[in-house]
Amino acid sequence: MSAALFWQLVRYGITGIGSVAIYVGLLWVIVHVSPIPEIVANAAAYGAATLINYLANFYWSLDSKRTHQEASWRFLTVVAAGLFLNSIIVGALVQAGVRVELAALAFAVLWPIISFASLKLWALR
Repeated sequence: MSAALFWQLVRYGITGIGSVAIYVGLLWVIVHVSPIPEIVANAAAYGAATLINYLANFYWSLDSKRTHQEASWRFLTVVAAGLFLNSIIVGALVQAGVRVELAALAFAVLWPIISFASLKLWALR
């Protein structure tokens, strides 16, 4: 592995961990300081974290050479594919007798690898 790829992976990891922290932190703030229903707060926090994740990956982690018009729909396609794959994989594991928490953890380990490759090689190259 080249040094450039290593540091790109490090930046990608930092971006991912930061996005999760923003999502959970923002959700906590919205739920505890506003009358907004939890499900709406969850969607708002997730949307904000996804936008920040896109911008951080676009400008910093993967340093995209695409325009936002070219990259944004590709990024959202990868996000949608992640939701679809999550449903398929977690659902299949649960049907096979795996506890849902462990099935989700398995996907949480698998998805960053798939996502990094998809974003680097297609969406944000």
